Amino acid sequence: MFFRKCLAAYFTAWTLVYLFSFPFLGGMGGGHALSDYMTWVLLIAAYAVPGCLFYAAPLSALLESAERRWLPGHPVSWLVTGSLHVLFGLLCGFPLQSSFFSILGGTAAVVYYGFDRLIAWRGPHTAKRARAVWAAVPMAVFGILVLALYAAS
Repeated sequence: MFFRKCLAAYFTAWTLVYLFSFPFLGGMGGGHALSDYMTWVLLIAAYAVPGCLFYAAPLSALLESAERRWLPGHPVSWLVTGSLHVLFGLLCGFPLQSSFFSILGGTAAVVYYGFDRLIAWRGPHTAKRARAVWAAVPMAVFGILVLALYAAS
């Protein structure tokens, strides 16, 4: 379960980086598109990666353990667990007194729960080589984006 949670955190962090850095893909003008984009990527990753690895993954493991204990095989257990994921994701903004971080946390919780369920559903039926390819896709896409920005500027 720990590896699955870390893998879901990995994909969630990349998704958040792509989602929130996409508006800055063209740069801010002045011919510095690559450095502007990399600055935004690093800023977003500075919040997304630790939040996914050190908050979302352990909390999701606790919620899944509670689900297995109190709602074993219940038809709506996924709805209860998903709602709790979103609720705890929305709570991310309270320590910082920021509605933006609440929205970011709620979005990340939905994405994280979706990746976690997808990996739990398809993971055992996927070949190891295919898993490695899927894990490399976000980094390959990032490399292509960076090379395209470098070539354009």
